[in-house]
Amino acid sequence: MLIQSSNKHGSSSKNGKSKRSPYGLCINDLPDEILIRIFQFFRPVNDELPLLGMVCRKWRRLLQTTSQLWRELHIDPSHYQLHHYSMVCCIFRVYGFHVQKLTWYKNAPVYESMFALIPRLYNLRHLRLPILWTRVVVESLQNLNLLEHVQINGGFALDDEGLDLVAESFPLLKDVSLNACWRVSAQGVDNFISSLPFLETCRLKINSGLPLNDVRSERAMREGGRVAISVSESMHAHLLSVLCLHFVPIELDELWTVVKKLTCLKKLSISNCEVRYGY
Repeated sequence: MLIQSSNKHGSSSKNGKSKRSPYGLCINDLPDEILIRIFQFFRPVNDELPLLGMVCRKWRRLLQTTSQLWRELHIDPSHYQLHHYSMVCCIFRVYGFHVQKLTWYKNAPVYESMFALIPRLYNLRHLRLPILWTRVVVESLQNLNLLEHVQINGGFALDDEGLDLVAESFPLLKDVSLNACWRVSAQGVDNFISSLPFLETCRLKINSGLPLNDVRSERAMREGGRVAISVSESMHAHLLSVLCLHFVPIELDELWTVVKKLTCLKKLSISNCEVRYGY
């Protein structure tokens, strides 16, 4: 049996009923479940999935009511053209309430026009953006209070008060990665972890990408070792699954003690650290 659309766009008639083809059935005679399975082969941005909503009312209805088509979005603008950015904004505006996971290719630009629409993603659970989590960013994202998984890139823009605001804004966090948060202190990290009752996993990437020519970097180096030691000695040591140490002066005995206390540690990375032998 040959199945084809009633015209070159595959549209249905104005009254919502499919037109019959002399060669068989119209594609809109297929059950909704089959059409949805077909739509699932399309990637939302790269394959321009929203354009299917322009074919007919049935397709538009399926796109608007089928969450699994939009549940995960990975934005990789490496080869995007201008219309792709418009496509991302369209998805955020029209289908954003379906999106639960949003990840952005590392080191890719996040334009203000696109970022301004992210708070529309009310059901978002997983967020990874290659931007600095300034206080303004955290306040802009406060509507996303269902977040469970985040990667926080702090740089010199996020301090202990900023971490407190993150914990207050996203109390359901289960999985957190603190990446390159150069201004936070050991006490600030401890308070942050203690403020998240549902936290299951924490990743600490201390001093990643630290600019050594910045006068503030010396403090970040000293505090980095304290952060690692403090977490290992706290009641939350079992939550740490990843520990990356960069530009951290630490004695070998201290490092070994830290690692032994992190009973659920799955990854340990050490680079450019002044590891000293204790006597």
